[in-house]
Amino acid sequence: MNNHLPGLEATVDRIEGEKAVLKTADGQQIIWPLSALPAEVHEGAVLILTAYTELMIEAEKEKIVKTMLSEILKTSDEA
Repeated sequence: MNNHLPGLEATVDRIEGEKAVLKTADGQQIIWPLSALPAEVHEGAVLILTAYTELMIEAEKEKIVKTMLSEILKTSDEA
């Protein structure tokens, strides 16, 4: 199913209390806190699990802030 998104595809096999049991295509099981998954998750849902480093997240935040500032300054110049 996942042909273009980076990450590990896993299906919600079952929900046990506050945990979801995820299964990968090769049969591995991952126990994941239900609270850390999207609210609409249900048994049979397919998830794409992706890992990021703190540096990657900070770089993305910086990029967003620079874009927003650029847009604000552009709007101010046009007014």
